[in-house]
Amino acid sequence: MEYRPPMQPNRDIPQSISQIQQEQRMKFQLQQIQSKIIEERPNFQDMQGGQPPNKPWLGEDIYMVVFLLTVENDRLREENTHFQQLLNTSEMRYKGVDLVENEVISQRVKIGEYEKKLALLQMECEQWRVKYQNRDKESEDQRYQNELQRRIQVDREIRELTARFIADRNQLEQENRSLRIELDQMKLSKYSFEDNKKQCEALQKENQRLKQELDTLKKGFDELEYVLQSAGDLEQENQHLKIQIEQLQKQQQQMLQQQQQSQILQKPQSSNRIELSNSNYNVIQENRRLKDEIDRLRTLLNLGTGSYSKPFM
Repeated sequence: MEYRPPMQPNRDIPQSISQIQQEQRMKFQLQQIQSKIIEERPNFQDMQGGQPPNKPWLGEDIYMVVFLLTVENDRLREENTHFQQLLNTSEMRYKGVDLVENEVISQRVKIGEYEKKLALLQMECEQWRVKYQNRDKESEDQRYQNELQRRIQVDREIRELTARFIADRNQLEQENRSLRIELDQMKLSKYSFEDNKKQCEALQKENQRLKQELDTLKKGFDELEYVLQSAGDLEQENQHLKIQIEQLQKQQQQMLQQQQQSQILQKPQSSNRIELSNSNYNVIQENRRLKDEIDRLRTLLNLGTGSYSKPFM
């Protein structure tokens, strides 16, 4: 075992800072050991086909021993550091310096022995790890072969199902095509029937409309013929009345002349005057009636000729 001289006291670093650094160093080592145990721990369920392990794994106990030894080693290192810090004080320089150095040497000897044990345990762990890696490799090859056979079988089934699906799809496409052709034919026949029905309905409506127009035209032409005939009769009557009016006007003028002559002669004749006034009044009333009748006939004539320009032939 190599002799390790004690560390020289460092008065620049206070005791609290060195203690904090030592605690951080111990935490870091503990985290490394725990992560290594978790990473190198094998999966028993994958190794034994999904079943739990029949025997406990010795490597796990070895890592636990290594962990405990490492913790003990860190504790001893911490005590060593503590003793070295005590050496920095003035009291330990004058009281029991030799005892402290001997204790430090003995602790270093123990640390060396623990390091040897730790190296042996690490070598054994490496052997176990290689052994289980080989076992995992063999089981991995077997799983690969089984997976390959399973995939070949699945591929064969997929090809058979694909061929069957293609055949069924082609048959369904042919049936669908024939059904579409029949449906198109039925639609064409339906559309042609509906078109003929619509044309018949349109022709019937047009025929009814033309019949109504023909009836209205017949009525209009009959009324026009009656109006024209009435207009001719009224025209003759109007001519006759005009002649009568002219005669009455002549008689009136003659009677006025006679009246003037009678006034000049100062021989009033009351009876003739009354008859003349009555006849004048009757002539005026008759004249008004004839004018109204003529205006009404002219209005009817204008309406008839405006609505029906040509007689029905």
